[in-house]
Amino acid sequence: MANQICVGQIDIGIVLVILIPDEVLVTQAAKDCLLPMGITSENVVKEYSFSPQVQDDFTSSSFQKAAAAIKTQQRSRRGRK
Repeated sequence: MANQICVGQIDIGIVLVILIPDEVLVTQAAKDCLLPMGITSENVVKEYSFSPQVQDDFTSSSFQKAAAAIKTQQRSRRGRK
């Protein structure tokens, strides 16, 4: 994502970090559900034949749509004041 920002492919990227307290991971099944995002994206590539580029393009498009929606919402809120 940092490279995409540097070369101008996207303007903004969002990283989500979720901290899970140890007491939540009381069973092996719960522990097995934790996969780093890199492994998750590799699994998507294998299972659904989506290339990393397709995933990156979808992510970029999604972020652009979210940014546009936020701007639209901010404009509409300013109009109501």
